Amino acid sequence: MTTSFSENSKDLKKEHIKFKAGKMIRDGTTNIVKPDTRKGMIFLRTENDGLLHFYWKDRTTDIIEEDLIIFPGEAEFSCVKDSPNGRVFALHFKSSFQIFFFWMQDLNSDKDEYYVNKINEAIKNPVVGESNKYDKDSKVSETQFFNNEYDKCVKAVSLESEKENTETN
Repeated sequence: MTTSFSENSKDLKKEHIKFKAGKMIRDGTTNIVKPDTRKGMIFLRTENDGLLHFYWKDRTTDIIEEDLIIFPGEAEFSCVKDSPNGRVFALHFKSSFQIFFFWMQDLNSDKDEYYVNKINEAIKNPVVGESNKYDKDSKVSETQFFNNEYDKCVKAVSLESEKENTETN
């Protein structure tokens, strides 16, 4: 009996985490981010090719709109501390300095920190059974540059929030 590659490779897929989250749209000229109001889902999965994929899909249409391949240690998922409600999160890519913003859609915020930790664990070690080859010391200069870009976006989120609060009061 012959077994095809696709039959054997099914065992390699691993879903790390999934949760409800919307996308944020970033204006490239102002760095202001605004929520995309569609119902969404973030999920991370190590695919048959052994690569970690960060997906965002529209829960209403079930269409995947973001499929980002992340290599070990290449990105970081974190909370945007200065966001109005504390539930805006950013996925930072160190190699390209891209930043993707998301907002949590679960009403309960109790698991937000868990989701952040779980995503970062998967980024550090996406393949089950492999040792963690992530070297924290090697990212210092990249992180400094990256944090600069990140800080610009955080300030823009804060400014937009203050502007909206002023307009509504």
